[in-house]
Amino acid sequence: MQLPNFESEARRLRYEALGIGSVRRNIETILVAHHADDQAETILARLANNHRGSGLTAMKLSAQIPECRGIFGAYESGKFMDPEYEQSSGSYVGGPEEGGITVQRPLLDFPKSRLVATCRAGDIPWVEDKTNQDHTLTTRNAIRKLLSENLLPAALRRDSLLKFSENIRESIEDQESLANKLWVASDARFDLRSGCLTVELPDPELIFKREWSWWTFEWKQQICKLYLRSLGQCVVAHETMRLTSLERALEVVFPKSFSNLEHPREQMMVEAGGVIFEKAKKSGTSAEWIVSRRPYSFGDAPIPMPVPAEHLAPGRTIESLRSPNYLMDHTQLWDGRFWINIRNLGQETVFVVHLLPKYLNRFKKGLPQEKRKLLETLLSQVAPRKIRWTLPAIVLLRRFPPRKKSGPKHKYSPIKGNLFRNIPTESDMETRDEQPLSGDNTPGADNSYKPLGVVSTSTSDPVKEKTGEPATKMISYDLGIMYSEEEIQDAEIIALPTMGFVLDEWKDKLIWDIKHKKLPLQGFQSAQWPNLAEYPHIVRKRAESSRLPTRPEESYNDAWMEDLE
Repeated sequence: MQLPNFESEARRLRYEALGIGSVRRNIETILVAHHADDQAETILARLANNHRGSGLTAMKLSAQIPECRGIFGAYESGKFMDPEYEQSSGSYVGGPEEGGITVQRPLLDFPKSRLVATCRAGDIPWVEDKTNQDHTLTTRNAIRKLLSENLLPAALRRDSLLKFSENIRESIEDQESLANKLWVASDARFDLRSGCLTVELPDPELIFKREWSWWTFEWKQQICKLYLRSLGQCVVAHETMRLTSLERALEVVFPKSFSNLEHPREQMMVEAGGVIFEKAKKSGTSAEWIVSRRPYSFGDAPIPMPVPAEHLAPGRTIESLRSPNYLMDHTQLWDGRFWINIRNLGQETVFVVHLLPKYLNRFKKGLPQEKRKLLETLLSQVAPRKIRWTLPAIVLLRRFPPRKKSGPKHKYSPIKGNLFRNIPTESDMETRDEQPLSGDNTPGADNSYKPLGVVSTSTSDPVKEKTGEPATKMISYDLGIMYSEEEIQDAEIIALPTMGFVLDEWKDKLIWDIKHKKLPLQGFQSAQWPNLAEYPHIVRKRAESSRLPTRPEESYNDAWMEDLE
């Protein structure tokens, strides 16, 4: 049987194996032998698939390993350093994470013919995949045949494609460099407990001065969209945001520059690309905004993550549970934002879900009055209003009625011995402006992300279908038991881990390491984190006093502007 997506599946499995193997062997960099011919094939394949923008810059000389999203230690994680974390033997919340495996492509500028000639001259053996010779096997093989035999017009041959991609890359780098100047001039703080960014936005007209008056409206839009996207990617669950989704946000966040109205009405909030931009309610003229994840809608919330009970073997310590291999096998990327590793030393399976009002109300009743007031104060400061409903909570199902055995539906990895992560492939996540967002309720959106441990979901209960009762959403886990959505919602919360609160009877049974994902923006200053319930966990970034390098007056000329455009 031939798989319709054989090429992308083989690539995913190959890089996943490389990522897992590298973490286990403490390898931080992988060298791959992609060459200029491979680059041209990639560009042409992406053109054929309607990629746009940065998707046409193709492979980079150095980049994070692809296809490993959700694998701790391989994907932008595993190198977080904090003395308090190293010394702690209990629960910990902090971050942001750092690290990951880097892929280097040192041969990317050399054509295959030159590499083959070099190997022959030095009597160096090499290996080629025999399946590459069958041009009917995969799309890339067909493209390889067209390029190698010069069967395409000159504009679509290797050198033209490489030049085309290089021009796009330079243009995008110029735009990103200008957008970064807005970030340099921003004052920001990020709360690691709620995943919420507070930023004082600069006025782009004051930052760019004379250049702003010369740029086209479309160029100004592009620069500010890139800036807003960089802010949004700190808080969203998915990896990419469409620039086209930020049109409305520009008008609200920068009304003076982008509103069509002569006297635009001030708006306090706007949603764009799964991100909420909300103006802080404070006096003065400060343009301070709170950037947070959009509250969950139907089909958007992370599926409950099971944490089975485990018991420490004799002689095994908590410190041994922080080894790279253990962390990779047991740390999961929850909601694309928090790396969560929980040791459940109790007798029952617990679940990580997003916080719901009914959970919180019951939880408060189980706390002493002093702690209840402290929690209310902390939530009002750290996760006000709807932001709190995006926080992770640890819950316990008090009843376990088995609905239906999931049977052999689960699929075990031959590499890792664990369930496969059902996540979008790297080819699905390539940056292109017209691609639907993961988690968006739009036609064609990829909502397939499931945390490790989830076997399958079913939208109906076969028992109720036969009896004519209303269908109930069913959720299946690797525990072999299927639960209804009502039962998941009828759970009892036992801990708010990022807030540092846990019921007394579970204090000695739950130990967690929770670290926020790596932030795409630079300049945040980390700190040593004290007790969560007493001090906020915040990383800060101060606006630089010399916001922009001054350009000599004579260098403001038409030639410089033409280069940018």
